[in-house]
Amino acid sequence: MPELRFLDSARDNLVEIASYLASAGGEQAAIRFTAELIGQCEHLASLTGLLGRSRAELRPDIRSTPFKNYLIFFRYLPSEANREIFEVVNILESHRDLIAYFGEEDS
Repeated sequence: MPELRFLDSARDNLVEIASYLASAGGEQAAIRFTAELIGQCEHLASLTGLLGRSRAELRPDIRSTPFKNYLIFFRYLPSEANREIFEVVNILESHRDLIAYFGEEDS
């Protein structure tokens, strides 16, 4: 099973999502949904094969898969221990301007 890693950008996204949900729907809803997002990332990392949709228009190595109203952006990386790494790059609302968002990261 590939190792699951979250970049700081993905961790920041989770904090932003939780903060938004806590203000809109309460702290318990925020905790529950963020746990679901993390659980989905764990599930994806446990699956074999190449998952998600290639997002070469954003970055050459990035892929995405939907989860509810969000997109989980990830990539596969080799590791020194001959294990693959499933790296979560970002978790974003699906209606965002993704080209602009990923363009800003390059700046």
